Amino acid sequence: MAIQKSKGIVRNGETAWPSLMPQEVQEMKEVMLQQLLAKVPPQLKNLVLLIPESAHLKPVGIDCEACFMDLAAFIDLEVAEGLNLAAEIYPDVWWHLLSCQDCAETYAMTWDLTTAEHAYQIVPPPPPSLQLRLTNFFLAFALPQPASALRSCPGVCENGKVIYEKANETCEATLFAKQQPTGEWIMLVKTKPTQQGYVVVTLGKEVFQTDLMQGQAVINLPASLAAPNGPDLLIEIFPRALTVSA
Repeated sequence: MAIQKSKGIVRNGETAWPSLMPQEVQEMKEVMLQQLLAKVPPQLKNLVLLIPESAHLKPVGIDCEACFMDLAAFIDLEVAEGLNLAAEIYPDVWWHLLSCQDCAETYAMTWDLTTAEHAYQIVPPPPPSLQLRLTNFFLAFALPQPASALRSCPGVCENGKVIYEKANETCEATLFAKQQPTGEWIMLVKTKPTQQGYVVVTLGKEVFQTDLMQGQAVINLPASLAAPNGPDLLIEIFPRALTVSA
């Protein structure tokens, strides 16, 4: 049976299939669908596959500008709830994408970006193993400790001052501070037991992050740390680094 020789007659935008049996009509549609699928890029195949199920949809012709206005919403709905619902809500967009190469390319690129955003998301960090909260009032007294209260800090923060110590059931932390000639501060956080991860320091609206390696983290802070009526200081110790899930 040479189905390819049969020709449909277009009436009111729909194709009629005179002198063909229902099975022949179905076979003809399947051949045409496969031919169309072979010509479109992978990102558009789902749009084409929806055609046999779209008899109830009543799309109207729209221009590229109108399509672009609803394209992001169409893709968001497609990714979240599926293409069938997206085509139900935005039939004009779906139909336009099948007939406009430029908009179809925009759809393909936007779809890739949207699905990538859904697939790769930053995992919320775990709760800190320890938090050190130092008010500006406390820092005003803690930073200029008298010489009799100084302890020597080995390594990069040698001759720094121990300004705070805190422990809980999982971690113990000691905070050393040393002022630079420029007025800026170097702080060293030491943990017991030795931990790997990172330290987040919040000073007012400024946020600093540094690695915690072999139980030590060095943070450079501005001179505003010791400013009268300056911001409070929050130090959070996290046992492991931020990860990204795929």
